[in-house]
Amino acid sequence: MAEAHALFQVDHKKDFTHENVWRMVKDEPKWKGQSMKTNSRGQKKSAAGADGTSTDTSASIDCDEYEATPPTTRPKGKKAEKRKAKTTDTASSTLSFAPHPDVLAMGKAKMEMMANFREIRNRELDLQQANQQLKQSELQLR
Repeated sequence: MAEAHALFQVDHKKDFTHENVWRMVKDEPKWKGQSMKTNSRGQKKSAAGADGTSTDTSASIDCDEYEATPPTTRPKGKKAEKRKAKTTDTASSTLSFAPHPDVLAMGKAKMEMMANFREIRNRELDLQQANQQLKQSELQLR
């Protein structure tokens, strides 16, 4: 557990504060690693023999002694699997953002209008400067 805390500290740059919750859910199937999953009843029978009289204990795993590495990704929940099964490739392509042609045209018109406004404003500033220069030269002549 100390090694797991150290790894969490290195990965997330903060302490793991949910140890009490981890102790409650660690044995739940969703949080177990792939190698820790229990076999179905039919698989247990076939492993133990058809008559079920085999006493081979080497096949069983003691969870206290077994040190499995945690899985890299969390298993998907049932709702997520159902949602993925319902969606199709065409549905995912319709979700991508594609602006309406009118919106694009409005955007282009707005950009042109802004460029024209800047040009007019620059001309206006040039005229103001020229006007000031004329006034100064007029004052110098007087």
